[in-house]
Amino acid sequence: MIIDRHTLIDNRYRIGRRLGEGGMAVVYLGHDLLLGRDVAIKTLRPQFAADPSFRARFEREARAAASLSHPNIIDIFDVGEADGAPYIVMELVKGQSLKEIIAADAPFHPHDVAELLDQIGAGLDYAHGQGYVHRDVKPANILVDGHGRARIADFGIARSLADADLTDHGAGFGTAAYLSPEQAEGLMATPASDIYSAGVLAYEMLTGTLPFHAETPLGLAMRHVHDAAPPPSLQVPGLAPEVDAVVLRALAKDPTRRWPSVVAFSRALRQPRKQASPPVLAATTTPSPARGSLVPTIAIVVLIVGALSALIWSGLRDLAPASVEETAPPVVIAPPAITGSVADVQEDDAAAAPTPEPQPDLPAIVPQQPDARVVPTIAPATNATTAETGVTVPNLVGLTISGATQALGPLGLGLVPAQPVFSDSIPPNAIAEQRPAPGALLPPGESVRVSLSRGPSPFAAAEP
Repeated sequence: MIIDRHTLIDNRYRIGRRLGEGGMAVVYLGHDLLLGRDVAIKTLRPQFAADPSFRARFEREARAAASLSHPNIIDIFDVGEADGAPYIVMELVKGQSLKEIIAADAPFHPHDVAELLDQIGAGLDYAHGQGYVHRDVKPANILVDGHGRARIADFGIARSLADADLTDHGAGFGTAAYLSPEQAEGLMATPASDIYSAGVLAYEMLTGTLPFHAETPLGLAMRHVHDAAPPPSLQVPGLAPEVDAVVLRALAKDPTRRWPSVVAFSRALRQPRKQASPPVLAATTTPSPARGSLVPTIAIVVLIVGALSALIWSGLRDLAPASVEETAPPVVIAPPAITGSVADVQEDDAAAAPTPEPQPDLPAIVPQQPDARVVPTIAPATNATTAETGVTVPNLVGLTISGATQALGPLGLGLVPAQPVFSDSIPPNAIAEQRPAPGALLPPGESVRVSLSRGPSPFAAAEP
C-alpha cells in the first residue's frame, strides 16, 4: 500500500504529514476519526512488509506490547493491516526524542542523567516484570514530552527487528551502537541486555559520545563483545571516579555482573560514593617464590603483640591495690529491647544502598525502602513487630504518580501502575482508582495498585 497524505486507513485513520523515519519503518501523524484524537501511525517499509513471517512476528509482538501500561511507556492503541501493510497506532507524544536532546545539549550533569534514567528505568523494569525485553534501547526510542516525562517507544517492533542481520542495509546502525555483547554474539536477550544498553545511553548523555566507534555495524557490535569501554572521565575530565565505576558496571561484558535493574543503576548514579562496585575476581595464580608470602610474617607479629599485651596486663594487675579486689563487681544495666519492623536485607549491594528521597515527576514502580520502614520503640523485649498490624493505606485518588510515590514512600509502601481507566471526575494522568482502598492495612514492603485517569470516556456523548 502506498501511503500519502490524506490517505484513509481502515475507514478510521486519516494520514497526515510524515513525523520521522528509520531503516525499517516510517511514522506519520494521524487522526483517529472514531475517537477524534491525533495519533502516531507507524508502518513498515515495503521490503519488510512483503515477508509474511516478518509481518506475523510484527503483529504478534506489537499486540503483546499493547498489553503494557505504564506512565513511562508509550501506549499502543491499535494494530492492523491495510492492503498488505501492517501498521501500529500509538499515542502521539509532543516533544523531542532523546537523540535530538543529546545532539543539542550533551554532555549532561550526572544528576540530570540519573533523573532521566529513573524514568527510563521505571518503564524498563516494569516491562521486565511483565516478561518483556525491549532489546533496542537507544535515544531514538526515548521520547521526552513537554513536561519532561520520558516515554519508551517501540516495544512491539524492537523484538522483531532485533532478529535482523546486522549486515543488512539500513538495519539499525543505532541498534549496533547500543547492542549488548550477548546479543551481538547471537545469544538470547535478557533484562540484563537492556541494562547494558541503558549503560551505553548513560555514557552518551554524560560524555556526548559513544563508548565505541567503528566503520560498520558489524565491527561496532564486535567491539561491544571484545573491547573494554573507556571510563567516561577520559571523555569529560572532572567526572568523579565513582561515576566511572557505576557506568562501567552497567557495561560489564558478563551479564551477571551488571546492575540488577535500571532503577538500581540510576540510584547508584545519583549517589555514586555510597555505592560499592562488585569485587573483580582475579584469576587464581601461584605466588612467585622470589616474592614469598606475607601471611607467616603477619602471624608472627600478631603473636608477639598478643604476648606483650598479656605480660603488660598481668604486671598492672599485680600492682593494683588489694581494695580493688574486694569491691563488688560493677552492675551493668541491660539496655531496653528495641523492637520494630525491619525490611529484609537484600544480597545485592545496589539494593542495600540508601534509597534517595522521592523526586518530582519521577515515577517508580519498585517498593521504596526509606528509613521510615523501621519504627523503633523502646519496650520490654517482645516478639511483636509493626508488621503484625500493617500500615494504613492513604487516599491516593486525585494525586499524580509522583505525589502518590511521595505519600507512600515514608510508609514503606510501593506503587504499581495498573490499566488506565476513563473518569468524568478525575483529570487525565491523575489517579482515578486504587487497590486496596484507602484505610486498608498493608504490611510494609507491599504495593498499592493504581489506575490513572484517561479523562471522560469518548463514548459518553454517544449515550442516549
